[in-house]
Amino acid sequence: MKLKFAAVLFFILSFVILSNASEPGTTSFQVLTLPTSAYDASLSNILIADTASSPSNPAIIPYTSYYLLFSHAVYLVDTNYNVLSFNLPITDKSSIGISITYFDLGSMQKTIETSGGGYIIQGDFSANDKVFTFSYGIKLNDDITAGASLKYLKQEIDDIS
Repeated sequence: MKLKFAAVLFFILSFVILSNASEPGTTSFQVLTLPTSAYDASLSNILIADTASSPSNPAIIPYTSYYLLFSHAVYLVDTNYNVLSFNLPITDKSSIGISITYFDLGSMQKTIETSGGGYIIQGDFSANDKVFTFSYGIKLNDDITAGASLKYLKQEIDDIS
């Protein structure tokens, strides 16, 4: 009975927390949700079994041989992103992957609010996200693989990072 209550409480709290995460100013590192290739984007970013998805799915890495991917995409409203990914087999059952993702959010106007409800333009600023990923994948048997990734994320907005 306690286990059932704990599970229900967990799902209710998860729903409450996740439903509030879409309010303005509560999201960060949207670069992690971007597709890594045009093929992945054409499938609405649901692709997990292609070598291009190795930055987000390290368990696919052991199925690839040497693999190099460079992708550039023009995204929404003057934003763009680049992905560089490389997979290297170590043994016949394990591989490592290294990827770099750069998301350029473009240039935006810097403004301040006036006491009369208007605003004054103070110049321009830019923002970007960077993700460096190191991944390892291993075949446990012919049907099961496992993988883990270590990611370093950096977000810069104006002169703040």
